[in-house]
Amino acid sequence: MKLVFVGSLALLSLACGRSSQESGSAAPSASGAVPVVSVAAANSGAPSASASSAGASGAPSHWKGSYKTTPGALAVPAGWKGTTMPTVDPTVGVGDGTIEIVIDPATRRVTGTLAGAAGPAVLEGSVSGAELSAAVRRQTPTDKGLAGTLLATVSADKIAGTLTLSSADGATLRTGTFTLTADAH
Repeated sequence: MKLVFVGSLALLSLACGRSSQESGSAAPSASGAVPVVSVAAANSGAPSASASSAGASGAPSHWKGSYKTTPGALAVPAGWKGTTMPTVDPTVGVGDGTIEIVIDPATRRVTGTLAGAAGPAVLEGSVSGAELSAAVRRQTPTDKGLAGTLLATVSADKIAGTLTLSSADGATLRTGTFTLTADAH
């Protein structure tokens, strides 16, 4: 069984006696693994000759950058006029912070950390084509901080995207933007 990424769709292919040339997928290398094309090469449709954002050398690529969060908005339906939310400190989770991400080129797995106004948190996700998505979880689950999602676009020289975060009760909403650049690590 083989998982093949085509654009942003993942296709599951079962080996039915056909060779990899017949199925249209990449041929396994001498080690039996399917070759991994860098994120930049996946975006362009052609392999890249230089080291790229996903670590063409096979080593994980490291990215660092910053984010800025602001209060998010919640639309309450007209039929819920009498509904009230807990009082929220308007400064919680608002401000600047840092993000560090590591992308494993073999598995396309993303791990990382978020520090600062919305942190400390850990990131876990994956890259598919030029799209990166990750869950933002609390480093200490009982600290009642913000958690949510990170969505981004990966290019050869940067990763840029958005954070959507909330408290567990949904009363505190924060949105943010970020930009990361490759770290020579």
